[in-house]
Amino acid sequence: MATERRFTQEASHELRTPLTVLRARMERLALARSDEERDEHVAAIARELHALETLVEALLLLARSEDAPLPRVPVNLCDLARDAAHRQELIDGPGGRPIEVDAPDEILVTVGAQQALFLLAALLTGPDATVGVENPGYPDARNIFAAHRARVVPLPLDRDGLALSPALDGCDYVYLTPSHQCPTNVTMPLARRFALLDWADARDRVLIEDDYETELGFSGRAQPALKSLDRGGRVLYVGSLSKTLAPGIRMGYIVGSRDLIREARALRRLMLRHPPANNARTVALFLAMGHHDALLRRLNAAYVERSTLLAAALAAHLPVVAFRIVGGASSCWLEFPDGVDTRRLADAALRHGALIEPGDVFFTADPATGAVPTRFARLGFAAIPKERIDDGIRALAAACAASGVRASAPRAAL
Repeated sequence: MATERRFTQEASHELRTPLTVLRARMERLALARSDEERDEHVAAIARELHALETLVEALLLLARSEDAPLPRVPVNLCDLARDAAHRQELIDGPGGRPIEVDAPDEILVTVGAQQALFLLAALLTGPDATVGVENPGYPDARNIFAAHRARVVPLPLDRDGLALSPALDGCDYVYLTPSHQCPTNVTMPLARRFALLDWADARDRVLIEDDYETELGFSGRAQPALKSLDRGGRVLYVGSLSKTLAPGIRMGYIVGSRDLIREARALRRLMLRHPPANNARTVALFLAMGHHDALLRRLNAAYVERSTLLAAALAAHLPVVAFRIVGGASSCWLEFPDGVDTRRLADAALRHGALIEPGDVFFTADPATGAVPTRFARLGFAAIPKERIDDGIRALAAACAASGVRASAPRAAL
């Protein structure tokens, strides 16, 4: 009886994860809006049922052997990356952001997105490569490519994110953050995404998509990841769990071709052998059992509430500042009047009890003068209790007044 009870308990545990995934697939099938979506979900369910059938057959064989140990279902590093790449589809339902991966050897788990970018820079770039980066953009990406002696070219933005500018044509690789542009939080519309893919196909270029903060929700319907639209193998996809689960876990991943992932895995091995497997398995189970989806819903609700309060406080106390609130973002990009140096303002704000991040670090310096814009700043609110947001903006307004920033008519939104 003890052996039977142990087997039943362990079998129940092993079946829980695939059954959870299958249930999620069935729910998405029920919400399908077109024959194409229904066919896609039916095919996915067929694959899950085949895997489940294989597992059940193995369990039945083991049940005939009284003392045989029950092997663990391998929820491993590739499972983690596969679940992470699909987790937004679980939130948004049909028409979400699924990234189809044909095999586990098209995914590599990394110690955060920064290591993912470092591996790609080491493998793909060098003195003969030109990498385009958004300007303003993620400074660590810019520095990583520069550290590998690539020629780094700043690329301009517009209201839709990365612009289709002539500067693109001189780039071998383009690094971009289309979901929530870092630091402006602009979400790239679908038409621009297709235009960039067409450009990459026509000119034989590679796009490095850093899907920054995509899990945290959008204003309106989610835009598909560039990688999910890519039919020519032009997109390398980088993701991370740092913004949702915990930065300290340092769990990121790359989705790319088998050849690229094989080389990246070999290089990663020389750097740290492999990421901590215990962390990866724990996170994989957390994802597969649906806990991460529930966490995202709570985070999104909290961010909506906080961003609404922040917008009201900025409009009331700092009308001279231009800003735009973007759904799901954990920060707000601020534009102060001409002549304001946000590094000095940040020091003054700290004395008044408020923290802002000067925006000059996100810009590439002008090659002729070395100058960067100084009137921008980033204001994070993810960790700020909602009761303190209005007081914090009042403190920032007091710092502005003490620094000589003059009040004027409200500025247009960014």
